[in-house]
Amino acid sequence: MLTGTGWQVSEGAGTAILGGVEVGQDGGYGPPRLLDRDTVRAVAAALDALGVETLRARFDPGAMAAADIYPDIWTNGTGELDYLMSRFARLRRFYHAAAVNSQAVLVAIT
Repeated sequence: MLTGTGWQVSEGAGTAILGGVEVGQDGGYGPPRLLDRDTVRAVAAALDALGVETLRARFDPGAMAAADIYPDIWTNGTGELDYLMSRFARLRRFYHAAAVNSQAVLVAIT
């Protein structure tokens, strides 16, 4: 939903989850990734610019399940969009705080 694609990472919002430089061992969903301070600022700006309407328009549970998008909850019933929107708000706040404090971010999917 951040990029409008299944697995293609572009600069900006998609980098929040799958961007950065790989560091360490693969923990099952790929190795952790390190985003430097400049990348964190760019991600924060891209997340701030990403509108809720865009996310809602990109929400397609069937396509997300078919593309094997993590986590595997897309065909469970209702509530998935609300779940994602609440997590998106948290992600946006996290990157904003990291950018304001000039911090790097380590991303690991577990």
